Amino acid sequence: SVVKPTRTSRFTLNIKTPNVGQSLLESLAGLDKTIERLRVLIQKPFQNPEVFLALGVKPPKGVVIYGPPGVGKTVLATALAKESGLNVISLYGPSVISKVVGESSKAISSVFRLARDTAPCIILIDQIETIANRRASHSQGSGEQAHSFDRVLSTLLTEMDGVDILSQSSSKEEDGKFSDSIIILATTSHPHHLDPAILRPGRLDQHIFIPAPSSSQRVSILSKKCSQMKLSRDCKDRIPIIGAQLEGFSGADIANLCQEAALAALREDIEAEEVRLKHFQKALDCCRGSLVGWVARHPGGT
Repeated sequence: SVVKPTRTSRFTLNIKTPNVGQSLLESLAGLDKTIERLRVLIQKPFQNPEVFLALGVKPPKGVVIYGPPGVGKTVLATALAKESGLNVISLYGPSVISKVVGESSKAISSVFRLARDTAPCIILIDQIETIANRRASHSQGSGEQAHSFDRVLSTLLTEMDGVDILSQSSSKEEDGKFSDSIIILATTSHPHHLDPAILRPGRLDQHIFIPAPSSSQRVSILSKKCSQMKLSRDCKDRIPIIGAQLEGFSGADIANLCQEAALAALREDIEAEEVRLKHFQKALDCCRGSLVGWVARHPGGT
């Protein structure tokens, strides 16, 4: 039977929307190698199950994409999940946390119950650190608050382990299509906040790092964004130089820079037909890269 899209205040079920994922991936730039690596983990086992079974390989139980803010983690995870052709349950970590005792744990259990009913399925968790925080860090809060966070984490770990047990015992595994598989695909900007227990094998054991964009990636991102704009000749010729100068800029920062350059053109002339180099120069005067501090702390990009 076909499961209809279900909405609650905490999570959303999307039914097999691969075209949406493809269009989202087309909006990304400079992440080709990362995209291919994630496709092998998330999509290929379901597209070519016989190849994976021949080597004794199963889909991963969990993947976490981490890196500084604004580098495209959430868009990448969402795009790949939807492109997979599997059912996708989207969960925003902070929305799970409730002041009502027990509600957060119930919400997590509901997500996994729905995942089991709609398998094969991907559970997409954005900002997972909010529900999988290190247990030691809870000691700062009140006693009840600390216990509440511990209960949420314990529920999440129990449900993840339950998925593993289910897949091992399921008769559907014999069909050679991983039809009972549930993959947790998570994102975080604060991997050091995650409890070590959730990163153990059989849980979120695949870790994909997305650093601040390199010089070539910044040029690629800027070129992609500018392809949607009408630029003057002098501006087109300078894109590689501008992109190389944007150290500390995330993909989101570069998108904002392009927006500011277009607005500078319109402020100068409301009927402007193109964006010129001088407009980018004005935008650079007021736009700052949000990752400047991160780059300074991580000179090797890790």
